[in-house]
Amino acid sequence: LQLPWGHLLGYNLGSPQLDLLLTDVHRPHTAEGVAFQAVAGVDGVFLANRAVLDQGQDLDKAEALLDAQAEAAEAEQPGDGEGADLREAPQYAIRTYISMNMGLAWQPLLALEEPGASQQAAAAPVVLPPGTSCPLAKRSTGDDHTTKCGLHLARWSSASSAPGVLVGVGNAGLRLSEDPEHHSVFVSRDAGVSWKSVLRGPHVVTILGHADALLAVPEKAPWQPVYSTDGGAKWQPLEIAQASADPGATVQGVFTHPAHTDLRAFVMVGSDATPGVSLAALDLTGAIAEVCRMPTDSMSVAGTDFERWSPADALEDAHDSKRPACLLGVRTQYVRRRADRGCRTVLGGPDSSAAAALGAPAALRMRKDEPCRCTAADWACDAGYHRASFGPNAPCEPFEGVALPNVTAMCAATTDESVQVTRGYAMSPGNRCSGGVDLSPALELCPANVGLAGAVRRLLGRHVLLW
Repeated sequence: LQLPWGHLLGYNLGSPQLDLLLTDVHRPHTAEGVAFQAVAGVDGVFLANRAVLDQGQDLDKAEALLDAQAEAAEAEQPGDGEGADLREAPQYAIRTYISMNMGLAWQPLLALEEPGASQQAAAAPVVLPPGTSCPLAKRSTGDDHTTKCGLHLARWSSASSAPGVLVGVGNAGLRLSEDPEHHSVFVSRDAGVSWKSVLRGPHVVTILGHADALLAVPEKAPWQPVYSTDGGAKWQPLEIAQASADPGATVQGVFTHPAHTDLRAFVMVGSDATPGVSLAALDLTGAIAEVCRMPTDSMSVAGTDFERWSPADALEDAHDSKRPACLLGVRTQYVRRRADRGCRTVLGGPDSSAAAALGAPAALRMRKDEPCRCTAADWACDAGYHRASFGPNAPCEPFEGVALPNVTAMCAATTDESVQVTRGYAMSPGNRCSGGVDLSPALELCPANVGLAGAVRRLLGRHVLLW
């Protein structure tokens, strides 16, 4: 049985074991599909797609036993199981999740909300796939654990030269639609916490020039690319020579500098009906004539076309978890170009002594970190424990069949006056918080090891060792 998923494991330096971070991570069978990826330039933020066997349950519920879903899939497989391929079966759903703490806790991407009368409307309305009945507005107000309507992406892209900016292609609903015609283009400027719909239809998208421009090429109309210089609010057409008259030509890829600091890109177009591919070169340098006013130092952006941005700015208001404005125990601020300034970032200009530090990956050096007090979100699950669901404030619970710590047995195995008993939590790797919520192992007193009885036990223990 070929299963379209695997499990995501993490390793901490010096740890004797691998830690389970996320189960049933989707393994796409197409080269352009994305299963799991870090958000470039923002510490600790990851996106991942899960393939969830749909049996009418809460699709965000975690497995009590590892590989329980695989066993259920084998039981439901209609064929004989030998060489069967579950990818062709319709009973599983692809859903997209986000982690803000190195993969230790996950929850679905927020569903988009229709803009109100007082809000600026997105460039494209949010459209649900046919047959989807879940409402768009899904900001939790209680402990409702039913499956929520969210945003699910087939692919996405980010760049360390544009901290917090993501572009993705997918759809809103209960799952990722198998029909690309139901997909649209979405943009996030807060590392994936919230998204807006900017273009209807399937496109191949990429970030150019520190996010000075976004390039989108329609999958089935590769000779009609469009670009935006304001974060996707407005799009302008690009004129390129059509190298092929084949109506079946589609986009095979869009390529730019790996750091996404260049305004040039190549579009590869091909067709099953013709041999070879066509390569079109695009250069948006002339389309963005105005040069940005650069910061004179890393702390001041007043009077420039840049802004200071923190990944935590929107967390308290936008995400279901309402977790404090800190990631990995610090509040980090970055410098990036404002979305409403249609200018071009030029590094090392004569009016900017610190401009060179804005390049990728040098943009990470123009940042400011402030330590935070610890919260429950800073704690990972200890060995033998897991979060019971991929949702907000999910507690760490023991895996099925794992025995809870026995204080009596632990005390009997030592002559110390106390033992440390896990509460199911351990400080997440790389976390720099201090003070605040303490979920470290509790110190439990061993009465038999205290006083005269304890002294006798320790004395007898030494004699046994000497003998």
